[in-house]
Parts: sequence; C-alpha cells; structure tokens
Amino acid sequence: MPRGAPPPGRSHGGLPAPADVLVLGGGPAGASAAIALRRRGLSALVVERAEGPDVRLGEHIAPPALPLLSRLGVLDGVLAGGHRRSAGVRSAWGEPVLRDRDYVFCAEGEGFHLSRAVFDAMLLEAAEGAGARVIRGAHPPPLVRRGPSGWVARVGGDELTFSVVVDATGRTASFARAQGARRRALDRLVGVAAFLAPRAALALDDALWIEAVEGGWLYSAPLAGDRLVVTLFADADALAAGGPAALAGALLAQSTHTAARIAPFSPAREWHVRPACSEVSDPIAGPGWLAVGDAATARDPLSSSGIAHALEDGIDAAAAIEAHLGGDAQAFSRYAAARRLAFDDYLSMRTRYYRLEQRFPGSPFWRRRWWSSPEEAPVSLDPRARLRLAPRGMQRARRASPELPAGVDVEALCSAAEQGGPAHAIVAAYRAAHPAGASDRAVIVAVQALLERGIFEAVG
Repeated sequence: MPRGAPPPGRSHGGLPAPADVLVLGGGPAGASAAIALRRRGLSALVVERAEGPDVRLGEHIAPPALPLLSRLGVLDGVLAGGHRRSAGVRSAWGEPVLRDRDYVFCAEGEGFHLSRAVFDAMLLEAAEGAGARVIRGAHPPPLVRRGPSGWVARVGGDELTFSVVVDATGRTASFARAQGARRRALDRLVGVAAFLAPRAALALDDALWIEAVEGGWLYSAPLAGDRLVVTLFADADALAAGGPAALAGALLAQSTHTAARIAPFSPAREWHVRPACSEVSDPIAGPGWLAVGDAATARDPLSSSGIAHALEDGIDAAAAIEAHLGGDAQAFSRYAAARRLAFDDYLSMRTRYYRLEQRFPGSPFWRRRWWSSPEEAPVSLDPRARLRLAPRGMQRARRASPELPAGVDVEALCSAAEQGGPAHAIVAAYRAAHPAGASDRAVIVAVQALLERGIFEAVG
C-alpha cells in the first residue's frame, strides 16, 4: 500500500460524506473520472474493490497518452514513479525480421513501461489529493439501488444518495450489467502472461517487442529491476489442449525473436490468463449512469491504447456528468455515441493492422481477424457439404455466440444441424423457422464459422 494511504475499507478522513457521483472501481478509468469531476467542482466517492489479481495486461503507455496525464495533473507523478522509459517498439509483423518503430517523430516524447501497481496507486492518490473520497478494499462491493431522488448505496454501514453512478469495474462491467447492459465480444483473445527475472545482470533493450507467429502473437517489455514481462496472445480455444503453460510453450516454439529475448531469464514460475478480447457494452450509458474504460469498450492490447482510452473516458465522463447535472438531457447519449464511434474506428484500425500479417493463411487465429466484424467475413462454405452438430457442440456453441453475425440464434442454428444434412438445407431450415432474423448471408457465415471452430463437423 502506498505511504500515507488510508487503510483498506476506510475513506480518507473517516466515514464517507455524501457525494454527487459514485465511482465504482479505482483503476485508471475510475481514478481519472474522479480527478476530472473534482476539477469541475463535483464531489465524488470512489469505491475500489477488494484486492484481487495483480496481473494486468497492457503495461506500456505510448506517447499520445502523455497529454491526457498532463490534463489530469499527474504527469509529474509518472515521470517520478520509477517507470522504465521506452523509445519505441520493435516488431516482427508481416515479415520475419524485427523492424524499429521509434518515437522520434512523436511530439509527446517517449513512452513508458509501467509498474502498474505503482501507476494505479498514484492515480488513486491523485484523486484523493483532488478532494475525492476513496474507499479501498471494499468487500463485498456496495449494493446500489434506485432511490426516490437518485441512487442509494450502502457504503461502510451508511446509506448514501448519489445523483450519478460511474461504472469503472473493468471488463466485468458489473453495474452496467445490473442495469440490463449486454456485453458483445468480437473475438475470444486471451493473454497468457509471466514476469521473468534475469539469471544474471544484463543490458536489456528498452523497446517493446511484438512478434507474430502462426498461432497468435507475442509481446515483451522490460520493467523496473531488469524484469521482463512476456505475454502471449491466442484465442481461448487454444487453451483447451493443455492449459496456459502448454499454450505458452507452443507459441514460444513458433517464435524466433521472443524466444531469444527470454533465454537469459529464469523460466516462468506461473502463467496468468487474462481476457484480452475486443468487446463493448450495450448500452454504454443509461438513466443516471455511464460506463468508462473497459466497462464501456475493451480493446485488443495490440492497440497499446487501453490506458489512454481509460483516461480519456474518465475526462469526458466528467464533462458529460457536469452537463447532465446542469440539465442537459442528451449529455449521456452524446457521451455513449462518442465512445461507440471511437470503438468502431478502433475496430477498423485493428483489422487493418491484422491484415498486414499474411504469412499464415491457414491459421484460424489470423483468418478470424481479417475483418472488423463477423458480418464482413467472405463466404467460402460449399453449400453441398454435408454437416452435422459435433458432440457437445451445443455447449461450445453458446460460448461462440458473441463472435457470430448479429441476429443469428446460435442454439436454433445448432438444432437445425442436429440431424445432419447439406449446408444449404441447414441454412434453409433455420431461415424457415426464423424468417425475420438475420439474412441468408449472415446465417451462411455463421455456419462456416461454427464449422471452423469444430462445433459443426463435416460428414461423408
């Protein structure tokens, strides 16, 4: 715990006072929202969850995020935080050799490899310094319900009323889900991460390294103390073969540069699995609440923009809340629309970047990422191919549902394939039962996606 921080479960200065805004979550999105709210003269209570997993993907912060830190008044804290500076990125992407992409032409200067625990604690302390109340180690999280004049939450044994709730709970988006929001995932990317210690003193390259391999891609970055974090990204179904250590071994066996980089380090003691998919909440905001950071839109770590977008969300959310409390009935709608537009732009950029890698045309991992959404996938299914639902296909299909074209009922499609038959007959049977649903093309794309994932199987 940082020096001078209040003990877990207590707010700075005793019991929490009523506040305009309840911020659920004390990560970068929640802390930045609290800082920005205080700068607008609004009171905020931040409730940070009980201590959980300390492994977070995305330790790198690129130069374009530095102006956001400056706007929040915390850039000096980053500069003094002992984080390792980074002059750029080295990547083997689309070709087997490493190419340098330095930051020499970035007006903002260098990037940083963050010690996330230090960075997150600094932001939360800055929120306290700005006048926000902070409760750390809240367990269980506060129960929030609608009241006659806003939101009512039981916090520290007291019932407090708030005008607005900010969901900064990360990918769980727990408050947004409680308000009826659904999460739409566009892929099943996971990261398998380990922190490595050097066997002996060494001069470690300060660049972030990215390397594409047939089964996914690998990320490595130096941290303070000459440690190295290495994260290997693949689809969740690749974990089924033997767990995180087996997946890490398989991807490292496909690697040239990352395998050489980690050779001077001791073997990983533990591999940590974290979700890393691109996903969005629908809706992002509602009556009296809005989501920020990963609770609104979560991004592929390849973009190196997760922390920056969390900071920006927090700043913009504070502006929207001020406008909302001032009587602007459309403020939250505009905030949500801006988040969705930014997410759509990100998806287009993500697709362009994944399409640069064409060395592995037979890899399901890469083929799944050459389109911004499932609806864009080209039709390659032979309509005469005889298919049927694979054993345990129905259970596996439920997990694949978010990756299929919108409007396709995956369970009904699986039911149509239970008895087997030509692909065109399965599509026709589904469309006959769901004439007002997804288009013929969307259903065909869904069938071929289920075939690719082994949920359907070819017969004969």
